Amino acid sequence: DDNDASALESVVASAAAGTNKGRLRSRIQIASTTGQENLLSENFRIFFHVLTKDHSLPDLIWNQQTRRELRIALESELQSVRRATEARGGIDHIAWNHQQFAVEYPSLREEVQVGSVYMRLWLQAGDGFIKSWHEPVRLFELLFRRFLCELDRNTLVTVMCIRCLERLYSVHASKIGTFSDIMIMIRSMA
Repeated sequence: DDNDASALESVVASAAAGTNKGRLRSRIQIASTTGQENLLSENFRIFFHVLTKDHSLPDLIWNQQTRRELRIALESELQSVRRATEARGGIDHIAWNHQQFAVEYPSLREEVQVGSVYMRLWLQAGDGFIKSWHEPVRLFELLFRRFLCELDRNTLVTVMCIRCLERLYSVHASKIGTFSDIMIMIRSMA
């Protein structure tokens, strides 16, 4: 069924793009709504080229191991679809629920993440990347919440949260506004 194939392609694209999936989807949508088939095929050519490269960004970690984990998950899912197809007498008698499909990335379990940000890489990122962050207020709230949760449990994560909050606030102070809970952070450092 064309819908199932399209759904599977969509999942491959969104899983591979990690947290940048919204940007990829919007580029694909723009290309398809403008009726420029050449632009759409060019987007996919670029997408598959980028997919083969390693990326280590604050909102995307993509490398040989994550590609392998995606491939294993997709192969497993395709096997399940094949088994269901054979058991039910053809592709017309099954439907693939792409919304329930998810890929686990065991290689990323050790990365400390807040929202869609890998904190280690956020701390290494240049100011240009932090300036381009589209929801600094939301990220600030998530980082502060994580800081509060880890306060008495994990010193390393607590310090990372403070450093991430400081970097984010130094760049986006005007958007974030007054931070009335600063004393909580100061007391935690005593």
